[in-house]
Amino acid sequence: MGITGTDVVVVGDGPAGSSVAVLLARAGASVTLLERAPSRRTADLGVVLEPDGLAVLGGLGLDASLQRHGCRIDHRLALRLSVLREVLGGAVSAQPAIACRPGADVTRCRPDGVVESVWHGRPSVIRADLVVGADGARSVVRPGGDFGVRVRRGAGYLRGLVASDGLVLDRTYSTRFGRFGGLAVDADTLSFHAAARAKPIRDALAAGDLDALVRRWAAALPVAGDVLRRVAAMADLVRDDAVRIDCARWHDRRLVLVGDAAHAATHAVGPDVSSALVDAAVLAAELARAPSLADGLGRYVRRRTPAVPTRQRRAESRLSQLFGPLTFARTGRDVEVRPRRSRSPRYQENPVQLRDLVASLGR
Repeated sequence: MGITGTDVVVVGDGPAGSSVAVLLARAGASVTLLERAPSRRTADLGVVLEPDGLAVLGGLGLDASLQRHGCRIDHRLALRLSVLREVLGGAVSAQPAIACRPGADVTRCRPDGVVESVWHGRPSVIRADLVVGADGARSVVRPGGDFGVRVRRGAGYLRGLVASDGLVLDRTYSTRFGRFGGLAVDADTLSFHAAARAKPIRDALAAGDLDALVRRWAAALPVAGDVLRRVAAMADLVRDDAVRIDCARWHDRRLVLVGDAAHAATHAVGPDVSSALVDAAVLAAELARAPSLADGLGRYVRRRTPAVPTRQRRAESRLSQLFGPLTFARTGRDVEVRPRRSRSPRYQENPVQLRDLVASLGR
């Protein structure tokens, strides 16, 4: 049977939603992509694509375009999130089987496949064979099903992008305020993350006082001051609260979750886009070859769930870093965390096989 001729609604047009929409359309589904924002979001961040995430994009024929805009780091690629969104948006636009509804505010999703939303100020009801929740940690799809969700929240990070202008930032420091670090995402731009847990930092944020934020971080770590002085306004900082989401089940009848909607964890270096891309690829591949939707969804969950807890634990580890094992060096009162390249990168899926699997969809 596969998924040919199936009507699918995908909620959320971030990297998870865009990629799963393209993959399902290539596999033969008719896809409606819903996004609450009326236009593509303006907030930009740095992201790091792992080898398996890159393999998904390679199977879609998109990796060459991304390589031109990002920075290679060992087996990984750092780039701006806006670049990834633009490339995936182009892939969505090129698929005639995808109908996009920007500005569709989804209000309810039911396990029987009914999606209720408000679009152009009017109520809308769509009945689908499958509804994919790709709408992140604050998913509106997840409350509509019985997923056995557990959510834990805590203080997270400030993130942003600044012009590099000769400044090098390629590591993470542990300070009395928490971690501060970053990396280059292109030839002219640095991505940074700064812990937001300490009271002096929280007070500066509550007051909307960028100068105070810069002074306090500069006193703890001079390079942090150098970076934050390049931030023009508080509005250019993105607050990323720490969250851990665990779902006992990833699908309930016609509802299924991918990415942060199913298994969020806060990573120091930025959103875990690669896990969402791998979810999307495995979901599409298993549905394409399964005799029924229920069987395909079961295969998807059985294949993906073993890898996710390990990924979440790595994200939550206090000194978990981009390159795996760490070395440490004292720098005054603080600790500089120098990443050491891992000899054997950890893959959720074999990248070569995953690339071939994605490339085979629709053949």
